[in-house]
Amino acid sequence: PQNFTTLQNFLFKIDVEFVEYKNFVLLITKSVRKLQLEALYGLNDFSIFEKVYGKKVAPRFLISKKVKMFYKYDKFYQKFRELVNVREFSGITDAVELI
Repeated sequence: PQNFTTLQNFLFKIDVEFVEYKNFVLLITKSVRKLQLEALYGLNDFSIFEKVYGKKVAPRFLISKKVKMFYKYDKFYQKFRELVNVREFSGITDAVELI
């Protein structure tokens, strides 16, 4: 597929250019049929998620009080699952949706 090369280039960029980040979180939006990627955030040395890739309208930093829902990627079902009763970022957070 066409997007495969784009994905490979993006993953290479993460490995080479974003090595200083400890963890990554996706900012997603839900539409009627699917989730859409808005931005990628990296956890910096100050324990703050800052935008490293994404749309200009996406906020520069993520803070938990602005998050509507936290998600964990389920590898078996290959989809994001809501983390019920989670109100802050944790090591299991893979994606978030903002208020």
